[in-house]
Amino acid sequence: MMCTSPNAFSVSVGLVTSMPAFVLIENKYHGVDFSREHDLDRAYIKCVLFDLQALWYERLPLESLVNRENERNPIVTYNEALINSTLLSIEAVAYTIEETETKKLTVKYYVSATPITFVFQLTAATTEQLSLQLIVPLWRTVLLLDSQKRNLKAILEKKDAELEQYRLEGAVLKRTTMQTSKFNGEEFETSYMNEDERTITREDRTILQLLTRLTHRHHLKQAVHFVDRTTVASSVVQSPGGQSSSGSPNKRKKRKRRAIPGIHPIKFPELADQK
Repeated sequence: MMCTSPNAFSVSVGLVTSMPAFVLIENKYHGVDFSREHDLDRAYIKCVLFDLQALWYERLPLESLVNRENERNPIVTYNEALINSTLLSIEAVAYTIEETETKKLTVKYYVSATPITFVFQLTAATTEQLSLQLIVPLWRTVLLLDSQKRNLKAILEKKDAELEQYRLEGAVLKRTTMQTSKFNGEEFETSYMNEDERTITREDRTILQLLTRLTHRHHLKQAVHFVDRTTVASSVVQSPGGQSSSGSPNKRKKRKRRAIPGIHPIKFPELADQK
């Protein structure tokens, strides 16, 4: 059974080129990834297939794949350029899975209106390969998204402190349609949990708890070698007198009240402390 798949995207990292996709094959969703790797000055092609329950793969030298496809289909001349322009560059138009002693995956492309197919003989991955190809990358992605969320929350809190300082210095907002309530991080976290109460499982909550606790989150980052490079500086602290405190002994001069369109008396600057 063949299926038409949605668009995917190509990724190039160093000497590794990857073409991942998530498609429906035989009424079941599968992740498919074709990549080219270099090992000891030799190019390898790797095909990975997973269905959220198990993972299968094949890795072979590029020249071996070329020879095998030329023997299987002598009508088409398979070479490195054809592999680069299909497997590693564009989305396949159809996928077919055949259960044999292993798992045979056939992918189909059209090049100048000519059908081109590749066949991979996949074997079940070991636990180590499953961890390398799926579990560790997923955890790294979860940690990255969690880091981005925390930094966005920090930016919103800094903006709230900035707006409050403008108000204390005499700024007046005349466009009431632009007015927003102060950001509350705790309410932000709990609102999604309460709205999705029926869809969030106990396992989901366990992962969220691991991400919430600083010690466990740090251990997870160490386990998957995740380096957080997007940390935002801490929020501006309001002193009892209403003035912002950033550790500098110099006091800020109070600005003279003046009116300009929109927010008064000054415009919103970009966050200067972000890299």
